[in-house]
Amino acid sequence: MHNVIEFLIHNGYAALFLAVLAEQLGLPVPATPFLIAAGALAGVDQLSLPRALGVAIMASLTSDLAWFYFGKRESTLVARLLSWFCLKPETCASERRRRSTWSILVSKFLPGLSLLIAPLAGMMGVAIRKFLVLQSIAALLWAGAYLSIGWVFRGQIELVGAIFERFGTALGVAVAIFLAGYLTVKYRERRRHPNLAIRSKEALAH
Repeated sequence: MHNVIEFLIHNGYAALFLAVLAEQLGLPVPATPFLIAAGALAGVDQLSLPRALGVAIMASLTSDLAWFYFGKRESTLVARLLSWFCLKPETCASERRRRSTWSILVSKFLPGLSLLIAPLAGMMGVAIRKFLVLQSIAALLWAGAYLSIGWVFRGQIELVGAIFERFGTALGVAVAIFLAGYLTVKYRERRRHPNLAIRSKEALAH
């Protein structure tokens, strides 16, 4: 965490913007330490908390829009990828039509979920205004939470950073194990029921 703080001190808001943008694009760059460190620096008047929050939201929305338009332009590819996660066609179709708001609002807090939500919204034809409003709220909640943690616990920043680093690593491993197991089950089901898998793709395409 000390290195992150030093990096932010020397590079300012640009470093925060790039860290958040990289993570939201799917690159292996954790934004959480940068947000916590930025909050801590705001607590000692090295950075502005509102400005740091605005920078994080803008970086997040930049990535969200990129994924949104990818889903809009490559809807067939997105549908094929999503068909791996849903074997029953009637379930896939209903999930596509539902466009659940809560999934967008919590997506920032779950590793990898925002990478699915934004292109899925583009594929489903969600209105750009609605998408931006929901993603702005999601980014505000996500970035605001970690910035606030850094601001409140600025005196124990190294301890907080270590806790979140361990928590983030454990959560990432758990998600990877769950996803690997889930895809293995789906693969075996598809081997046993190839016709059902084809109907799942057709349901997503409509």
